[in-house]
Amino acid sequence: GLRFKNSTFLEPAVQIDTVVFDLSGTLTTGILTVTQWDHESEEDPQTLINIIAALEHSVPQPFAAQTYNYFSKKQSETLTLENKTIHAKGVSGRFKSQDYAIGNAAFMDLLDVDITTPLNFDDTLPDDNFLYVCKDKTLVATIRINAPLRADALGTINALKAMGKTIHLCTGKDESTAQRYGKALGIDSQNIHANRYP
Repeated sequence: GLRFKNSTFLEPAVQIDTVVFDLSGTLTTGILTVTQWDHESEEDPQTLINIIAALEHSVPQPFAAQTYNYFSKKQSETLTLENKTIHAKGVSGRFKSQDYAIGNAAFMDLLDVDITTPLNFDDTLPDDNFLYVCKDKTLVATIRINAPLRADALGTINALKAMGKTIHLCTGKDESTAQRYGKALGIDSQNIHANRYP
């Protein structure tokens, strides 16, 4: 927040007609977390949860800590995987004679896993990153990781719009991600400025 020593500084604020928001850490929490995941219908979700937690345990990779923190709280038992291997873009391991792996799109491509068929995600939820889980080279789960919007973000935007203010979003995120956040916040697409840096 801001502190003002006297009202002199606040009086000109009434004349402001445009407000520009940064995204990360301002409208979002700035903390990456697992916000959604989905699995193939024929897969047992609890087994997948246990396997994902085992794959991501003690892995020094981007998103591994967030993924482990989320799934370890839901696991029913701690599994030991055979041949657990940490790769540049993911992790692989073996459980009950089946090969599992988790990683980004590049890792799935390396493993020749088809990830073109989307699983059931809410299209209105702005997303930053996906991790994919495969079993024997077949996609079985997709994990969405992003920085959630602050609880008061949408209310703040709506209050400013009700006062007649024009809202802009300026972010270093890519165009697609920026537009998804803008849609969730009700900001006009022409007022969204992506790939902008200080």
